[in-house]
Amino acid sequence: MLTRRHIRVKVMQSVYAYNQSENPNIDTQEKFLLHSVDQMLDLYLLLLQLLVALQEQADSYLVLSQKKHLATVSEKNPSRTFVDNKLLKVIASNSTFNEIIKKKKLNYWELDGEYVNIILNELRRLEWYETYLTKKETTYKEDQVFV
Repeated sequence: MLTRRHIRVKVMQSVYAYNQSENPNIDTQEKFLLHSVDQMLDLYLLLLQLLVALQEQADSYLVLSQKKHLATVSEKNPSRTFVDNKLLKVIASNSTFNEIIKKKKLNYWELDGEYVNIILNELRRLEWYETYLTKKETTYKEDQVFV
């Protein structure tokens, strides 16, 4: 999220750069500020997209593990708590979010899927993730707190 603190930092950077430059030009600094804010928004969108990519990767992993010939009981009937996270489903199905991602061509997680795999594997090792997966049913609020 683009917070007031982020905006303040960028404004202070612009003011400092304006005061330190030999040829102060307010238009140049304004363009720099707007570009910086736009880049922060892109980073925020990428983080949201990463969460959706993690959910999609976890779903495909569950489907593959269920198709194994020698699957264990936990692989045949895995916990779908993370895959069915209500907040992530709302984000993934938001048409405005998807349009902005498509318009800005922010498909980095499709291109660099190995990073999603690495993050998902690290997430699986965490104790609080395992605790979250043990829940059979979660509320929207619990899903929101998890994210």
